[in-house]
Amino acid sequence: PSWMLRFLLVFKLLVFSEIFIPSYMTDAVLLLMVLRIVSYAYDYQHDDVFEGDNKDSKPSTSIAFFDFIGYCFCFVGYWTGPFYNYRTYYNMLHSQTLIRSSKLALWHMRWMLVLLPIHIAQNALIPLDYVMEPEFVERSFLYKYLYMFAGFWTFKCKFYGGWVMAEGICIACNLGTEEKEDGSVDYSSIVNIDIYNTEIQWELANCVRAWNKSVQRWMKCYVYDTTTLPKSIRTDFVFGISAFWHGVRPGYYLTFFSAPPMMKLQQKVGNLSRSYRTAHPKAEMVYRVVNWWFVRLMSCMFFLPFYILNLNTILNVWSSMYWVPWIAISVVIVLSIALPTGPRPDKKSS
Repeated sequence: PSWMLRFLLVFKLLVFSEIFIPSYMTDAVLLLMVLRIVSYAYDYQHDDVFEGDNKDSKPSTSIAFFDFIGYCFCFVGYWTGPFYNYRTYYNMLHSQTLIRSSKLALWHMRWMLVLLPIHIAQNALIPLDYVMEPEFVERSFLYKYLYMFAGFWTFKCKFYGGWVMAEGICIACNLGTEEKEDGSVDYSSIVNIDIYNTEIQWELANCVRAWNKSVQRWMKCYVYDTTTLPKSIRTDFVFGISAFWHGVRPGYYLTFFSAPPMMKLQQKVGNLSRSYRTAHPKAEMVYRVVNWWFVRLMSCMFFLPFYILNLNTILNVWSSMYWVPWIAISVVIVLSIALPTGPRPDKKSS
């Protein structure tokens, strides 16, 4: 795994220095290739690649090599995800039961009828490249916020549509599908996006969990669980690896490192106010509405660096918005230090 990360670093530095400029597809394939190679190497080393715990079931090195090549270059989920480990790929090839899943795949992709027109309309009516124009910074704060709010939401439809289509292809190929006793089909292992919770959840942590779920599972298994760092900073480390996985441009790091302090602040405020909100249902409703707007506001602000990437342009836009993101981060840091942790909820209620 460490060698793959070194290779990814060299590749991203070449891209950053414009010595080598890959296409969008090349970059996407490389990112998913890194995930597959690291997961296969780790699982193979820990005897988790093949079913069962019997080490004798592991094939010879030559057969394992060709299995590895087939897994790495499997076209399903190659450009958009979702990520899946070798065992899921192996089960697709060697399953004894064929699930008739074409109708289920088409039904799952029905969201494309909504998401595709929204994305096309967004490109025509709310082009995000406009935020990098000098004219944009001259607009009022309210206009800029509303423009980014609408642009950010419709821009997400691009990812929603790509992931929904990729999940439908996986279902059609019987990748990650399992037939239950009642005849229904479980395909949760290849679900990459939970659109409902991404848009409705009022806690940033839950919104993050609903986004790019397969890559998050990879981060959990091969980064969070394997590092020897203290648990208090593991989440920050994972977000740093996520930024590095995307590239070395400043925008990625400004976006990803903004999430952990916001999540910690929400957790502390939630713990401190839980008893009061439990006794006053209306206060709970107000708390959730305020948090929902807070998460959307900060998501718009910190989404910009991920899209713009160029540091000078990012600073220019943030300056025109009175440094609201940085002021918010400063408040978060101060409150994180000043506020006590508060009582934690018991595991059953949480």
